[in-house]
Amino acid sequence: MKYSLIIILLLTFSTTFSQDLEEAIYVATENFNINRTAESFSTLLKNEADFKPKIKTIDEQLAYFFLLINKGNYLDKINKQPQAILTYEAAWNIYNQQQLNTITDYDVIDYCLKPLGILYNKVGDYTNAENTIKQYIFIAEKNKNNSQRIAGAINLAQLYFTAGKFDEAIKISENGLQISGLTSPKKEKLLAIKNNSQIALNNSEATTIKTENAEVKYNLALKNKDYKQALLHLREMITEQYNNCLLYTSDAADERSS
Repeated sequence: MKYSLIIILLLTFSTTFSQDLEEAIYVATENFNINRTAESFSTLLKNEADFKPKIKTIDEQLAYFFLLINKGNYLDKINKQPQAILTYEAAWNIYNQQQLNTITDYDVIDYCLKPLGILYNKVGDYTNAENTIKQYIFIAEKNKNNSQRIAGAINLAQLYFTAGKFDEAIKISENGLQISGLTSPKKEKLLAIKNNSQIALNNSEATTIKTENAEVKYNLALKNKDYKQALLHLREMITEQYNNCLLYTSDAADERSS
């Protein structure tokens, strides 16, 4: 009876400690997100160093996964891409190894794999970028999520274009254009990548391209050595990008005030 009581007390203490650790990780992450500064990030790193050796249960792993996602996002925002990559990689490894998909429907594509693929692209690691994008396209297809399939097609086609793999970029763009649920802006983006790739390859189709996309018109003018028109389209591109930045800033301000 005496030993049974000791075991019950130990199990109760262990369960309480586990719940406290899980909650502490969530609270530390939330406190950081409320006020993201260099000082609060330093505090988060200290908390992480304290939490990490103590993590055992799958619920604690899930809490730590969320911490890493937010840490990676912040590192990307302050232009520390290599550290952000390592953080997102750690989060993805935990998600897989601990099979977190069995206890959460968290959108791992939008909040982990997409940012990781973009980061690989930023640092010129096209092999890992390609593998990551293909990975989340596979998950999106498995989940029958056409929106994420379309995003994957755009990102993979753009990656191939950036890497000079124009035939592959055309193929992926064409496949993406066949996915149902394609919105006008995303259709335009896929068509732009396809057209730019055709121009780069000097395909016969490039001479018949009709588009309102400034980037495509700019590349077509350059290909035809019409530098005056190219300059006009370049100015158009800069104006569009500037207006998009203003729109993004305005939307962000509206979100903060709402």
